[in-house]
Amino acid sequence: MVSSWYSSVLSSHGATNLSNPEAAPGSTQSEKHSTSRWLRVLRSGALWKGLATLVTTLAAVAGVLFGVKALKHGNELQREDNHLQAAQLDASLEEGMMGIDRYFGEHPALRPFFFSKHEGLMPKRVSVRSEAQGTAEMIIDFADGVAAYARMGKMTEASEDRWTGIIQPYFEQSPVVRQIWEEASPAYDSVTACFLGAPDEVEIARWKWQTNNPKAPLSRTCVSAG
Repeated sequence: MVSSWYSSVLSSHGATNLSNPEAAPGSTQSEKHSTSRWLRVLRSGALWKGLATLVTTLAAVAGVLFGVKALKHGNELQREDNHLQAAQLDASLEEGMMGIDRYFGEHPALRPFFFSKHEGLMPKRVSVRSEAQGTAEMIIDFADGVAAYARMGKMTEASEDRWTGIIQPYFEQSPVVRQIWEEASPAYDSVTACFLGAPDEVEIARWKWQTNNPKAPLSRTCVSAG
């Protein structure tokens, strides 16, 4: 009696399929086939190769994105650094210009030979002439220092315009500066000549320092405009 009840329970729950594998539904065979196929893929290494390629690709993309971000950040830092360098440069040149101004304040007798528009005004006394010539050399060297910054690409076009406007009147108004330039010009290049408003090595052949004729073509930008 118990045996017949047990048999009926097993029958009602489909337990006969457990004792007879051939009676299992078709889905079981499909699952076995799918599992076998994945096992073959895993054993062949194709999946791992695919994953490795994906990881490598993602790493490359991440590297590019990081590089672009770093470059952008680097450009921003470079711009800030350029602004800082420009400010330091202006401060340095301003200090040099103030030194020249102080020098003329301490030597007022020299002012007529550098700030007068009377052509041909030259010091007659030997001692004054020697001092004026030394001052002219100082002004030319200052112009050469400004030109050096421009040659290195440290100046903006606006800065060049400003400093040519400051330096060129010294050459225009001072025969002493022009005389020293005629003698010393081979030691300087055309950029220095430009900042002074002076003739370069080609133009100086037919130039007269006493009258500043023919005048060199003036430019307010000596490097940036090119």
